[in-house]
Formats: sequence, structure tokens, C-alpha cells
Amino acid sequence: MNWTDENHAKAKALWAQGFSPKEICDRLSCAIVTFRRRRQAFPGDFPARGGAGSPISDAEMAVAAKAWAAGESCEAIGARLGRSRNAIAALANKNRALFPARGEKRSKGRGSARLAAVGINAAPADVKAPRHDYDFSAMRLADVPAVPFAEAIVSGGCRFPVGDAAAPDGEDMPCCGAVTLRGQAWCAAHYRVVYQPVRAA
Repeated sequence: MNWTDENHAKAKALWAQGFSPKEICDRLSCAIVTFRRRRQAFPGDFPARGGAGSPISDAEMAVAAKAWAAGESCEAIGARLGRSRNAIAALANKNRALFPARGEKRSKGRGSARLAAVGINAAPADVKAPRHDYDFSAMRLADVPAVPFAEAIVSGGCRFPVGDAAAPDGEDMPCCGAVTLRGQAWCAAHYRVVYQPVRAA
């Protein structure tokens, strides 16, 4: 295909949204080598993303949380961000407020012949991840309206959750939204909640 200005603009927009090179090429029906050449020629339009070992950015966190809420696998999310499946799994485990645990599905396999001979059914049962109903509504600051997590990411507001057990998760999770401390993701009040001083035994 001939690479046009229109295709360049579309590719630039898709790249900014976190799409992988393969996904962009599939949408534009072009060879991946063509896209790589355009990236090399216009690095400002296709800025490098964080490598596998670099800290995840706020923008990447928002993309990952949205993809997780849509049901995408760790492998698919990793492909979007240029990171490994294990990196996304670790990210989800550390940020359960944004990446709620999914029910573990196991197939009802046949028990081994040896166990069946003594009357033991070794077929694994369906296992569901436990649900933790935390209520952070009491942590909401007076005169500070809560904002969705995605909005807190964009505005730089405090990301401390302030919803009750029935509040939505993911990008719509209600957060504090107050002005944060410099270099931190929380306001002064919630920073003291997150980081408790170590007490001498």
C-alpha cells in the first residue's frame, strides 16, 4: 500500500492510544516493516514507550486498567504496552483496586485411574477468587468531590479510593481527586494513611 498523510495521522493516533505495531498494521492493512520505517523517520510522532524493565507510566496504567476491565488477557495487554505477560500479571496483583481479581476457571478433568480405584474423585472443582468488600467511603474528604480514577490520572489528583463496597472498579473507581503532594499520587491526608510510620517494638 502507499503510505498517505491520512494513514500517517491514523497510525499516530492509534500509537498514542497504546495500540501495538501489529494492531496498527492490521487496521491500516500495511506491512509492519513499513510502519517501522515511518517510526524511524518521524520519532516525534511515534515516541518510544517504556521498556520492559522501566516503571509503568500513568498513561500506561490507565490503558492497562481499561483493557483489564474489558476482559483482555495479560498477554494481550502486554502486547499493547510492549511488556511481558508476567509484568502485567505482577502489575495486576499489586493494584487490585484497578485490576480486580478474576474467577479462576478450571476444567472438570478426569481423575487418575489410581485414585478412582480407591473411590476418590480427583476432578478439580471450579474455583472462584474471593471477593473483598472494602468500604473506603469514610475516607472521603469533606468538601472534596470524588472523581473517577481515569480523571484523577489525567488531572493529577489524589488516587486514593473513596468508594463503598458497591462502587465500580477499574477506570470508574471513585477517587479522592484532591491536590497531591509533590512527587506523590496522594494528597497529604491520604499519604498519611498509605504510609504509616514504623513503630518500635
